[in-house]
Amino acid sequence: MKKTLFISALMIMLFSCLVLADTTTIVAPASSGTVDGSGIDFNVSYTRSITTGNSVSCTIALSSPSTANSSATTTYFNVTNSTSRNALNVNFTLASTDLLEDSNDYTVAATCWNTTTAIAATSSTGVTVSRTTPSAPTTTQATNSILANNAVLTYTVTGTDTTGCRIAFLPSGSGIRFTGTNTFAMTHSGNSCTYTATSANVPDSDYNIYVQASDGVDTAQSSALTVKFDAVKSGSSAGAYVVQQQAAQKKNNNTLLIIGALALAYYFRKDLGLSKK
Repeated sequence: MKKTLFISALMIMLFSCLVLADTTTIVAPASSGTVDGSGIDFNVSYTRSITTGNSVSCTIALSSPSTANSSATTTYFNVTNSTSRNALNVNFTLASTDLLEDSNDYTVAATCWNTTTAIAATSSTGVTVSRTTPSAPTTTQATNSILANNAVLTYTVTGTDTTGCRIAFLPSGSGIRFTGTNTFAMTHSGNSCTYTATSANVPDSDYNIYVQASDGVDTAQSSALTVKFDAVKSGSSAGAYVVQQQAAQKKNNNTLLIIGALALAYYFRKDLGLSKK
């Protein structure tokens, strides 16, 4: 009988613990949700058990592998609730001074503590942060220039507004696009995006080059850069291209000299009456 009562009491205690367990829920943003600074960006709902103390601290952390916030960027909330078994909500809106790059792959994690003991944790994934628009990429590359094999194209972007760039080599008069033939991902680092044009990827031709900067949500594109891509298939650098061009020019000059010498010889021969009659 005592054993039965003990087991029953134990089951009641376990059930009570389950019922009274603290819970933390991210109400906003939900997974695949958006944070844009236009209203309440974060809402964390915390339900306390009867055994929890009054002092509650909640933390929200954000991280994105596509941005400088690849490790968690944390914002702290310290909220005190004096009523047992009462639910509380933590609300927070990002300020313009809160540095958080735009992207569409953030993980938002919320954890609440009672004094120093972690009570509960939850997270939302695939969250979009969209508070800015990328600046249009710019370059110092001269228009109407000739690009040789392995030419490096560098564009300046605003790093905090950019998570990636794409470059397009398009025929004159064609529609602007950044997918399909002759479009490539660039290397983004800090405030620049770079791409190395090679004969293996870009056929010899005349092009309008466009670059698109993206923050994973919004995009901005550069103005057209008109170039001629004339890679030397046997060469491996712009230097090789220049050397071969100089050699070809020298050959042309020699040919002109020979033709000129023959013309002068013929003229003097005729003038001296030495030509055959």
